Amino acid sequence: MTLFKKTFMALFFLSVLFLDFSCGPSKKDQELKKAAQELKQVADHINNDFSLIRKEIKILADQVTELYQKDNIEKQLNTIDRSKYRLHENGVFYKHEDDGSSAVFVSGHIPVNQGIKEIVYFTEPLDLIFTQIIKEFPEIVQAYYNDKNSYNRIYPYFDVLT
Repeated sequence: MTLFKKTFMALFFLSVLFLDFSCGPSKKDQELKKAAQELKQVADHINNDFSLIRKEIKILADQVTELYQKDNIEKQLNTIDRSKYRLHENGVFYKHEDDGSSAVFVSGHIPVNQGIKEIVYFTEPLDLIFTQIIKEFPEIVQAYYNDKNSYNRIYPYFDVLT
């Protein structure tokens, strides 16, 4: 059950709690108790979903840390297809075509230099991680990485220039 459906159900049951039933007090108490139990179940499901997502985010943070290790940087820089990226005349560095992975947008607010380009290149493995997260957790519809250089890697891909 998606997070949206669970949230909708929780709101529905919450509204049932506030309805004024025309039944006798004992029937009303039973209905309220049942609604409260169902609401707790929905809340527990939502909490469980978020617990799993929090664990996945921790794993993602560890993987990003690994990408920034010197040996990993050098290894990734030797395998990247740099032709997927372009510097637009307005100073934006971006991925110019949808290859089924993330979009890349570096605003150019901080002028794009070789160092910033290399960060974009060596963080490309995030694309695979983002894809897996989105597939595993239907509650998540977008995954992204931002850094201090106004660099954004965003999955799924979209045309960042438009």
